Amino acid sequence: MSLEEIAELLATTTGAVKAALHRGRDRLREPEGAAASRRPVPSPELLDRFIERYNAKDVKGLVALMLEGGSTENVGNSFHIGSDPAEGTPRFFHAVVHGHREWPPEFQRDSARIERVEFDGEPILLAFRTYKGREALESIYRFEEQDGRIARIRSYAFCPETVRAVGEAFGVPVRTGIYRAPTPAPGAQWPDPDAKRKEGSS
Repeated sequence: MSLEEIAELLATTTGAVKAALHRGRDRLREPEGAAASRRPVPSPELLDRFIERYNAKDVKGLVALMLEGGSTENVGNSFHIGSDPAEGTPRFFHAVVHGHREWPPEFQRDSARIERVEFDGEPILLAFRTYKGREALESIYRFEEQDGRIARIRSYAFCPETVRAVGEAFGVPVRTGIYRAPTPAPGAQWPDPDAKRKEGSS
């Protein structure tokens, strides 16, 4: 595929594709084993900026922390790259900040917060959500940093075993169980939670 075709497929720019190819080729030239052992661990300062924008419910600000061509992933469930609001990183961040209002009531949280911790020498974020007055750990976010920006985020909300292991390590309550996002009946769509508000404003 051409650079332009790859960029279109990944909803990014040809410049971002060129940069990724350059980085990949450099790593292939490294001595055997060196590339595999190197992991771009994020700085605590970058994660603190993420937390600040999360607390401000600033979705655009979170997107701006991303490296061009950076990716966000719900491990085992979805992958997002690029700036398309429907399928790119803005969709991921909107769900991180606001949750999924279209999901059934049993998945609706009262409140949410994230905090930075260090786990096995790596700064990560723990995502806590409160339902019916009970707070518990529901996800973990891992980051990769490049040039002072976020190159990759992985959320483990759909990896119950991982969330339980980390929760046990920190001695915090855990709420897990789902391996993928809930879906409506075949052929059906979730109702739009903002439909009535939209009708009233038109």
